[in-house]
Amino acid sequence: MNNKLLQFLIVSFILFPAIIMAQDNERFKISFWFGVREIARDSMPDNNNLDFLNYLLDTKRRDNEQYAGIGLQYKPFRDWDFELRFTSLSDLDPRQFELNATRHISPYLRANAGFFTFPVYIEDYFAYHSHTSPGFIGDINSNFRQRIIREWGIKTGVVFALNYKRFNSLLKANAGMASFSRFDESVAQKKYNANLRREFRYASHFSPALFFNPELEAGFDCFKLGNTIFGAQLKTNLFITRQAIDYTRTVYYWTEEAPEVQRINNPRHSFLKFDADLGVYCRF
Repeated sequence: MNNKLLQFLIVSFILFPAIIMAQDNERFKISFWFGVREIARDSMPDNNNLDFLNYLLDTKRRDNEQYAGIGLQYKPFRDWDFELRFTSLSDLDPRQFELNATRHISPYLRANAGFFTFPVYIEDYFAYHSHTSPGFIGDINSNFRQRIIREWGIKTGVVFALNYKRFNSLLKANAGMASFSRFDESVAQKKYNANLRREFRYASHFSPALFFNPELEAGFDCFKLGNTIFGAQLKTNLFITRQAIDYTRTVYYWTEEAPEVQRINNPRHSFLKFDADLGVYCRF
């Protein structure tokens, strides 16, 4: 009797996922898209401390960024799906990715959670020292300064779904915590007509901030070939937060002995990222 019960449990364990998946034939979705991105942030007046966010590239200082992406969605069970997205900017380096897990609560309501990263550029930030260091050469290194920093975040939220015939749409209301990646920078200076030298070293900190992230996705099933459905989609994504780049500043004079060390907490800036893209998908 015990052997028969054990065999039944083993068979049930093996067949249960197959039974669940058989209730929904569409287990995979692949999508491709092209879009534009707008970044906006406010600026603070220069003071005694370098504020790196004043030098973050936004749409006022450069054109809208273009990007392309690919998404892979897998639905192993009727009530769960997992999605992985990769996005590349004009440099064709897939620096942005996103992983989401979604629980289907009802035909119209879902809950999701995930994590993500995307890049932003800061440049010419040591121009600050050129006009705040009287009597010194602002930066001995004459090369143009630019670096990529990443926004890392985790999110959770609710999803409202609406499907009508060949039309499908998702409205997501996400919120979470995000921070820019940490980085190190240094600038060396020399006093005019003298030998005095000094060096500033910056080591940024993890500075988490709350964010709100609504998303809208609309799709239309255009045609079907066999068991594969092909369609077109429109997606928008808005990321809103208030962030700062805090750091430890170490100043050396002549040598690395007896440095001046100070932790700097910069004011928070309003930061907004808006994506809008068009693409195609197939489900099977």
